[in-house]
Amino acid sequence: MVIASRTPEGSPNRCPVCGNELKIEPSKPTLDAPCPHCGHLLWFATGSPASGPQQLLDCVLQIGTKRLGPPSPATRAAIESFAQSDRLKEVLERALTCLSWDELVSTS
Repeated sequence: MVIASRTPEGSPNRCPVCGNELKIEPSKPTLDAPCPHCGHLLWFATGSPASGPQQLLDCVLQIGTKRLGPPSPATRAAIESFAQSDRLKEVLERALTCLSWDELVSTS
């Protein structure tokens, strides 16, 4: 039996890029840490956590930016409008496979 050298600390969370569950404590004072699965740099908020829809919206924008580059202001506004609908989870799933921002927005 292999015994872990340390107990994971921090709040349970999920990497917005690779989707793996993680429990990690950020470094101080920058409040960042690499995902132990994919290496993506994670940033931790100092205040209260974002609401559910806001977290999903942030994930869509972060994944889309990583895959497709930064969205235009008009595209960003269109994606932000999804935060008011029940379809935000569908948009997040499509963000993983779409080939362009236009495809992501037009199929919603």
